[in-house]
Amino acid sequence: MSSHSLAWKNAVVAFTDNDIWFPSGAGWNMIPYKSIETVDRELSPSVRNNVRADTGYSAEIAIDYKKNLIFGSSHINYSMIFAGNPEDIEYIRTHLLERIGFRANTDFDGLKEEETRLLSLLTR
Repeated sequence: MSSHSLAWKNAVVAFTDNDIWFPSGAGWNMIPYKSIETVDRELSPSVRNNVRADTGYSAEIAIDYKKNLIFGSSHINYSMIFAGNPEDIEYIRTHLLERIGFRANTDFDGLKEEETRLLSLLTR
């Protein structure tokens, strides 16, 4: 993945008790918290550097979520990267981890990404 191929948008994002809302075209798109699979996934150094160079911000957070297909029962996995000031990114991280069932100060450094996803599923 290269951040140069991503569609960066400078916009206001709203975080409610149950959803993330962000502007799209003439309206708003919504991502329910229940569809979020991982928060603060580790980005490779090259992607992190590209994100910072492209956006001009010094902090970022990657969020993976799933979206159901219009037809059938399958879903597609998506990733979203928020970039901003370190204080804003930490607020987003803390808010999302609290909303999906994790406490912000929990230490998951020793767990693999698959194990963190499994814990996320078990808390729902």
